[in-house]
Amino acid sequence: MDKILYFNGCSWPEGSELKSLRDLQESREEKCKDRCSSLLSSKLGYYEINESSAGKSHQDIIEETINFAYKNKSKSEDIIINVWLTSPERMWFYFGDKPFIFSPWMILRGICPHQTEESDWKEMKSEVTKFTKHWTTYFHNQKFFLHQYVRDVLLLYNTLQSLGYKFLITNAFYNFGNDWKHNLPFYEDSEMTHFDDLSNHDLWNDIVSKLPEDNFLYGNVKYSIKDKLLEMWELQKNDYVDTYDTSKLSSILVADNHEWKDKEPNYFFCKYGHPSELGHQKISEMIEKHYREHEII
Repeated sequence: MDKILYFNGCSWPEGSELKSLRDLQESREEKCKDRCSSLLSSKLGYYEINESSAGKSHQDIIEETINFAYKNKSKSEDIIINVWLTSPERMWFYFGDKPFIFSPWMILRGICPHQTEESDWKEMKSEVTKFTKHWTTYFHNQKFFLHQYVRDVLLLYNTLQSLGYKFLITNAFYNFGNDWKHNLPFYEDSEMTHFDDLSNHDLWNDIVSKLPEDNFLYGNVKYSIKDKLLEMWELQKNDYVDTYDTSKLSSILVADNHEWKDKEPNYFFCKYGHPSELGHQKISEMIEKHYREHEII
């Protein structure tokens, strides 16, 4: 059988904002050729399976990956599993029996949350908005989400390890800290009422933070791909500004009217903060380097 590169995550590994993803979705192309998973699979000679989708919940990423791992455990030696964790705040809540992704940032702006049925949203919008206002005023504590997040990272690691997979876990964009603007330039989630940090969790300190670095892109999940791209741009921007043909990119990140004010253009990101074609190329190079250094390939 073909060797497989399996990816799961939200809009980041899916390739959101890339023209080649739009072409795939509109059946003009058979694959999203510019996203990290495609670049890596083409270079390494693996078959690409990418089950990522925009707005996917943290819960679904964990559960779908574990389901895939169990269903394919007889072929584990021929599969590399790649998981890009999303925001731990992106969880399923329920209005009666109708599910919705609890995304205060979207709900409080009157936007139908990710993965939520439009028809259900029309029915629940008024009450869910009231609930979200109350929640964010009094109950929106980062600790609530990080308790589950730490346990899920451990569950995912132990499951994939026990089934004999080669795998790589990383954090796509979420930062842990005491600044509500922590996810810029990628706008997601809400102003926190109470902040938390992974170091406040015994399970993280005693076990999860000490898991082998081989299976984490940056050693653990505290540091995100977004952070690395921002850091790389500061070091490499002189190699691209005024010399790189930006017509090769679907769009670029520029200063806006919100929190990303007075910032220089950044070619590693698209307009709304997802990695650009150039950003995905950089990520694929980082992952390949990690694969080789840690003998994943």
